[in-house]
Amino acid sequence: MASVLIITKPPEFSESGGLVLSQCEPYTGGWRLVLLVDGATEELVTGTYDEMSALQSEWKDLKADDIRDRAKELGSSRPDKFSTTVALPPMINDTESTQIIDRRKVEQAMLSLERDVQRFSFLPTRTVKGAMVAEVRDDNPQGAVELSSLDKNNAREIRGIIVDLTPVAAVNPAELMSFVSLVVGRLGLSGRFVWVVAPEQFLKLVEEAGLDEVIKAFPSVEAALSKL
Repeated sequence: MASVLIITKPPEFSESGGLVLSQCEPYTGGWRLVLLVDGATEELVTGTYDEMSALQSEWKDLKADDIRDRAKELGSSRPDKFSTTVALPPMINDTESTQIIDRRKVEQAMLSLERDVQRFSFLPTRTVKGAMVAEVRDDNPQGAVELSSLDKNNAREIRGIIVDLTPVAAVNPAELMSFVSLVVGRLGLSGRFVWVVAPEQFLKLVEEAGLDEVIKAFPSVEAALSKL
């Protein structure tokens, strides 16, 4: 099985048991880059979402052993591999010793990542109990929205989103996860639920990777809607 790089972040809680606010913003720490090989996961390195996205894009075509070597080289530059959220303004200091990649490389990698998934379109189909249901398509049907045109205004009134991946079930899971991550970032869905509808093979991959607590996946849109 080919290796897959996944970006994930376990939820963080305050001492009183409440969720840490704004923990899923791309400039906060604690995002993890995970290597999935044959159903087993390895946590490689953590940092901001932008950093992890840049590394995911840079390493996506490497073999598993080469990815491990790159992660090991970077590990010594991180004072705390499992650092948690630090709410900071969205600025990157190129001279900071703990910075993995400078801002220019992060921006270039993010643009490259978006170009890689531009063939996908985002098709909102309905809203049920305040939740948006949308399909991911590899064509351009009427009503579809291009990734570049998505912003927070598209999701201002919703309390969550159900993303149906079944129309593109044959696509590499890493590409689908990248697309979903970019959609979540553009729509500004921090603090709201994001559920995924995917075929059995994709659901099994999520479960074997131990990501079922992070990625809530369902076999059908109806199964997801029944949980609202």
